[in-house]
Amino acid sequence: MKQSLLFASLIFFAGSVILNLSILTANSSGAPSGRAGAPAESGATCTGCHGGTNTFLSGLITSNIPVTGFVPGQTYTITATINRPGVTKYGFSISPQNNSGTLMGTLINTSSETQLVGMNKYITHTSSGTNAPSATKTWTFDWTAPTADSVVFYGAFLAANGNSTTSGDNTFTSQLKVYSQTYLSVQHQEWLDKSVFFYPNPVISNYINIRTDIDKITDIRLYDCNGRPLKTNASVQGNIAEVQLNGLQAGIYFVQVTLQSHGMVHKKVIKW
Repeated sequence: MKQSLLFASLIFFAGSVILNLSILTANSSGAPSGRAGAPAESGATCTGCHGGTNTFLSGLITSNIPVTGFVPGQTYTITATINRPGVTKYGFSISPQNNSGTLMGTLINTSSETQLVGMNKYITHTSSGTNAPSATKTWTFDWTAPTADSVVFYGAFLAANGNSTTSGDNTFTSQLKVYSQTYLSVQHQEWLDKSVFFYPNPVISNYINIRTDIDKITDIRLYDCNGRPLKTNASVQGNIAEVQLNGLQAGIYFVQVTLQSHGMVHKKVIKW
């Protein structure tokens, strides 16, 4: 009986060692799919296989997408960087997806230190892309933008403690939200329209006042309801102006205001 129990214990111990080794080997050569911390994955990260804490850190994912936004169909470079004192071995998983888990855009692998997994929905490290002698690790890859207003890159990063087990490691999550050029231009224009004030409107006298708190007014032009330019009699002083409507019949007019740094605003003006 004792021999049977001893044999069974040895079999269980050996199985546990093999299981742990297989997990370590698999994770050192790349994170499994569905571990980027995305909402559709219920926020699953490296802690599914590794012990330790799970902490959110901003700024771990960056890009060369301009402040004006991405253009659908164009390709950009995404950079993932992590630095934790004393840590010399890292792993990561990143996926750009929506709340339903649909891949947004196209991931493009550009390095031997990274690879695509999960039907190209995730990008993760390879076995050669885990070492960081200086405690800082950086991975880069390319991404072709989809037709969408915005995209969120979800990422999970593992900082291994080097004890050759899955215990005591620390996981960090991060996100990068990027917007399309079209969306940002629309948002900017909406903000701009709300930042330039015309009063009174409808006009009950022969002038309309214009004011903004965001920029200097550099030019004012007046048009009739058919878009034909009219002679503009305007007085401008920095961020305020007065436009005379003397001699104009009652009706609808359009005023174009150009700001020094933020573009143009068009407003419909009604004269009674």
